[in-house]
Amino acid sequence: RTSSNSSTNSTSTTSEEQGSTAHTSTQLSAQPSANHTVGHLHKTADVASNTTCRPAPQLPLPCDKVIGPEPPKYGAGYRLGDVFLSRDSWNLSAWHLTNWPNSLASMYIRACGTKGNLAVLSDCVHRKYAKEDNKRINQTATDVVIHLRLGDVLDDKVRRKIPLAEYLRDWVEWWPGTGLYYVAPISAYTRLKIPKDTQRVVLMGNPYFGVGKNCPRSLGYVRAVAKKLQRIHPGLEIAIRFPPPPGSRLRRTLGEAELADRDIYFVQSRAAVFVASKGGFSYLLAKIAISAGHKVEWHVRYYRVVDYWSQCFNDSECRERKPGAQTRDECITSECDRHGAWSGRFESCGLGRFKGHCVKKAFWSDCYSDIGCRVNLGMAKSRDDCIDAECRKRGARYTGRHWKPCGMGKYRGFCEPKDS
Repeated sequence: RTSSNSSTNSTSTTSEEQGSTAHTSTQLSAQPSANHTVGHLHKTADVASNTTCRPAPQLPLPCDKVIGPEPPKYGAGYRLGDVFLSRDSWNLSAWHLTNWPNSLASMYIRACGTKGNLAVLSDCVHRKYAKEDNKRINQTATDVVIHLRLGDVLDDKVRRKIPLAEYLRDWVEWWPGTGLYYVAPISAYTRLKIPKDTQRVVLMGNPYFGVGKNCPRSLGYVRAVAKKLQRIHPGLEIAIRFPPPPGSRLRRTLGEAELADRDIYFVQSRAAVFVASKGGFSYLLAKIAISAGHKVEWHVRYYRVVDYWSQCFNDSECRERKPGAQTRDECITSECDRHGAWSGRFESCGLGRFKGHCVKKAFWSDCYSDIGCRVNLGMAKSRDDCIDAECRKRGARYTGRHWKPCGMGKYRGFCEPKDS
């Protein structure tokens, strides 16, 4: 592998084909990211069968034996994460056995009749990639691998109508009313803990998933994350791991399932630290990392936005963008109202333009104790005074109606909008 100069920022791409790593500077070009065992355990298998991968010809569940299975309603693509988490889902296993008989998903289906058996799946990975394991026998995992959910959640016909800036600012619901969120806001990476001795961070994802090559917003999101990490961690090498693009010879040769399976093996063998994002596949990657003895960072997956800054406006820009508006404050208020409220704070962007501080409509305060509050906040009588002060600082209010314990005598309160 060609190393980048440690004194400069670097963006590169990784390839696992023939054990090589290809690098390109400051470009997000797509490079490859990727055999065969079939069957299910006999009913007479011993106790070890609960922790080892032993595919056998018998199919354990009725749903495995569906003739001419139809594609799952949520997509016809390869879904190892769904197979692992919903093993007994009707039609799902039969669809994978029919279309990808040599995949990890099919190995797991034939080796295990229950969902979520991490020991069996992990052993299936070792079994499928035994030759690669032998080549790496004296090598240890050294990378920080960050999984990014890309593709259809940013670039399908519905999602592409939403400006990328909104995804970078806050969580955006995948479909109204579903409560599903997939793309983490850029602020989620600000407090990401990267060990000091880390030499390389790998951003791993599939921008082509469900959309093909028409994925400019996914590529833009990756560039934004890479830029943020390079600014926070100067000199850190940032590598980009994409599968080969649709239509390429390598993609046709390996196939969709093999590329996803190779991502599983990559995390198992290379990720000293794995950073999980949203979605079932990312959750599965995290579990594989845990089973391999690696550290998993959940901060990005469960990141909660409590405040953010609006775009920058001057009076004339606001009048052009918002019919009937007279001042920049009206545009700041309108933008903040989409997700919360304007706290009244503002900062200059230069050239007569200003941005406003937006506060989410409801959030939980930090944890406080009576004693700690009296020490840190003059004239305070109880923890409620500190909770109230935090709520008011963020443009909300504390009514005292909702609270919950944090442990060790500390409590957090629920901050609500002032107009609620």
